[in-house]
Amino acid sequence: MNTNVRESGNESGNESGNEREHESDSDHDNDTESTASENTRFSYDNDDYDDYDNEQDNEQHNQHNNQYSYNYDSNFQINLSNNRVNKNVLLIPEIYNKYYHGRTFDSDPNIDGQFLVLQSFYINPNNNMFDFFKYVNNLCKFYKKYYKKNFCSLSFPHTLLRNYNNIIKDPNYLNLEIGQIYYLKGSECVCVIKTFWLKIVQRAWKKIYKIRKYTRQLRCRPDSILYRQFTGRWQENCIHMPSIRGMLL
Repeated sequence: MNTNVRESGNESGNESGNEREHESDSDHDNDTESTASENTRFSYDNDDYDDYDNEQDNEQHNQHNNQYSYNYDSNFQINLSNNRVNKNVLLIPEIYNKYYHGRTFDSDPNIDGQFLVLQSFYINPNNNMFDFFKYVNNLCKFYKKYYKKNFCSLSFPHTLLRNYNNIIKDPNYLNLEIGQIYYLKGSECVCVIKTFWLKIVQRAWKKIYKIRKYTRQLRCRPDSILYRQFTGRWQENCIHMPSIRGMLL
């Protein structure tokens, strides 16, 4: 009798132990599933954050590229390999500075103080001049913006020019110029600016035009007209009418 009771007790104890083990296993499985679901959710969140960060990086990269890039038009560009050297062309010059442009052992020793050629242009008669000057104006604005962003705040010295920082901050810097292109020994493309001759001619012609205007007013006076009718020549104060010939002498 006691033996049967012990056996039944052992069986009930084994069954209860098995139930507890089954419950613990089910709890463990539930914990594992919940942990896996949480990890999956966190992995999804991390992937979303990574995609968002990548989008932000791509936007910043595109903004940076758009800020320092320009759509060049080949219709207005000169291919310098076509022997278009030693000719006066339209170009955008830039003063060489070793702190900005660098220097190598192959660089020409006389490069200091030279004007580097940023862009050179060719006027095609078939192209619209309005489109050409619009393109050049936008390109000059792009270069000025780039200089103002990267160089003007650094205040690097120049080997020869004491007021170099004031020159690059001038609004007239990096404008369209007329220049003669040639190459140095280090294959640097430089130019000699010829636009100042136009400025000299303009200043001289303004003076000549002012004198011509005053002389014409004197000749329109009645006494000057009568003097010319009687003598066949103008008075001494208005006898000479300056012209474009010899105005630079």
